[in-house]
Amino acid sequence: MFLPPFNVSHLHETFAQVSRDVVEAYEDLADPGADEQQTPVMLVEAMEQLLEVLRRIEEKQGDVPGASDDASPLDEREMSELGDFGIQILDELATHAVRLGLEAHAETLSDLTFPLAVWVVRAGGDLRILQPVVTAVSGLANKARDPALLEELFRVTTEIVEHVDEQLKQDEEKTDPMRPWRILLLNFGIIATRSHQPAMMEHAFDTLIQYLPEEAPEFFRQGMEQMEALNYPQHVREVVERYHDEWGRPRTIH
Repeated sequence: MFLPPFNVSHLHETFAQVSRDVVEAYEDLADPGADEQQTPVMLVEAMEQLLEVLRRIEEKQGDVPGASDDASPLDEREMSELGDFGIQILDELATHAVRLGLEAHAETLSDLTFPLAVWVVRAGGDLRILQPVVTAVSGLANKARDPALLEELFRVTTEIVEHVDEQLKQDEEKTDPMRPWRILLLNFGIIATRSHQPAMMEHAFDTLIQYLPEEAPEFFRQGMEQMEALNYPQHVREVVERYHDEWGRPRTIH
């Protein structure tokens, strides 16, 4: 396993291969659902147009968005809107693929939200539609085993965490345990721990404490259990133990 390239060529090539099969399967239906608001054909056309826009932006910024000294031709709000649009298209087309029995295609489309999200934040946008991106990050984290790969995944996930829309970071829906912002931060901590890199662990743990202080006690309690169950290296145990000693018990008001 390895992380995907974060460029438009990869997005376009992978999307073209998968979307072609989804469209063909949809058109093979006896009644393809003329009443649907967004058919696969419409979604594919919209995504192709979006990818052409992103390709032009990439050409102006260099091969890696954000790596060039040239300013983005779009402002932050416009880039964020393009990101929203692309993530929505991939999510809706993945839903069509599931209905058509193309589960592997659906997974590939969902996975594409990760490189798309990274491309958008490197080009200056923020992420305002988070659920599909978090699902893709979680999938990569679950598949990764090599600490070096997890280290790379952590660095890229850091970019995503830092560029989540500020309104989502306010985390107003605390009653929903499946809210994407919460799941992202918990996975951020897990990826850091499994990378075996103390500096990354400290960064992820501090971020969790900053945004989800009420989650810290249980997170570090479970972390200590994992240290024993999975026989983590001593230097990793020491970091988790230190945070557990400081934050592993619920805070009380005196």
